[in-house]
Amino acid sequence: MTVNFTCNDALAGIATCAEAKTLSSEGANQTASGTATDKAGNSATTSVAGINIDRTPPTVSVTGVSNGASYPLGSVPTAGCATTDALSGVQTNATLSVTGGANGLGALTASCAGALDKAGNASATATATYQIYAADTTPPVITSTVNGTPGSNGWYTSAVTVSWTVTDSESAISARNGCDAATVAADTAGVTFTCSASSGGGTASNAVMVKRDATPPAVTVTGVTDGATYTLGSVPMAGCGTEDALSGVQTSATLSVTGGDTSSLGAFTARCAGATDNAGNAGFASASYQVTNAPSSASTFSAFGINQLRIDPRLKLFLLLSNFTLGTDSNGIDPAREPVILGMANFTTTIPAGKFRKGRNGAYAYAGKIDNAAIEALIVPLGNNRFGFQAAAYGINLTGTTNPVTVKLMIGNDQGIASGNAIIKTGVGYPRP
Repeated sequence: MTVNFTCNDALAGIATCAEAKTLSSEGANQTASGTATDKAGNSATTSVAGINIDRTPPTVSVTGVSNGASYPLGSVPTAGCATTDALSGVQTNATLSVTGGANGLGALTASCAGALDKAGNASATATATYQIYAADTTPPVITSTVNGTPGSNGWYTSAVTVSWTVTDSESAISARNGCDAATVAADTAGVTFTCSASSGGGTASNAVMVKRDATPPAVTVTGVTDGATYTLGSVPMAGCGTEDALSGVQTSATLSVTGGDTSSLGAFTARCAGATDNAGNAGFASASYQVTNAPSSASTFSAFGINQLRIDPRLKLFLLLSNFTLGTDSNGIDPAREPVILGMANFTTTIPAGKFRKGRNGAYAYAGKIDNAAIEALIVPLGNNRFGFQAAAYGINLTGTTNPVTVKLMIGNDQGIASGNAIIKTGVGYPRP
């Protein structure tokens, strides 16, 4: 702002007149002074007071809402305008307008415009853009996934994995606890897993219990013993036992007995099957046994001779070729149903009843291991109660055997003893019979 001075002197005239004063600083009640001198040397000073200078527009801001903020529907602050002017003061306050959004949601812009101060300065428009979203009123949705082999009655019969899915379509998940995947690898009557999570809509939790029983029920055959031999008329009553220590017995095993001949003699198998536990596991057991006639009085072979006997103590083997004739009081032999006992020097072995197999030509043969010794034996009918008996073994201890060698043979209740010289060599193998 510039203040110009006019100087007059009617008598002597003006010698110097005050120059124009320029005020560039804003402020209220400023003063500009000027001095004039006439030609007679007289001077006079004058001042102009009350000068107000305001070149700054008023300050306008949006109140209530913040630029870039987000608010849930129903909890949105009231937008407004604030107008201030530190110098000349406010002449006209800014007015509010709000635009944008749809159905009260989305991006909105609050604008404050039209403010004037008393110096006539107009303010710039102030704006604030903010978001309004639908409020989350529901907690997260928690879903469990259980993978395993389902059994019965809510049990699993394999390893079980438990995993979780946590979702909220209205707000972010702010916290979760116990929601990691887990595996149940051992049998258990029940283990509970709990997942909890929070969002803007609150907190929710979900629990799942896993029961695992992968062990079949324990089934036993009672009464008879696997591998046993019983006398006809004294055979124990076979039965079944069923137990389950975890999920419990659903169905007990039932008994079936197979085998034997029309005389109730021979090899039998007792089978306990059909047992299930409450998890759906199945169990079974079996026992095989022999039933023979009651032994009669012992009968001695009427003849028993060694045709050939070869022994190799170092290689732990022998080969025996012999013949025997049943005694007149014998009731016959049946190696398929009777035990066969062979003794030689310091070696004795028993081939259990039922181990010999009868061939089409009426011969009886056995091959297998007894007490870690590999044994083969052959009994061949020759007619008129005469039989050929051949045996070979490997893996037996015949150390110290000397001639003559005594051989003892017993088939059921028929028996005989023979003695003869063996060919005893070291390091020489012999063919099997």
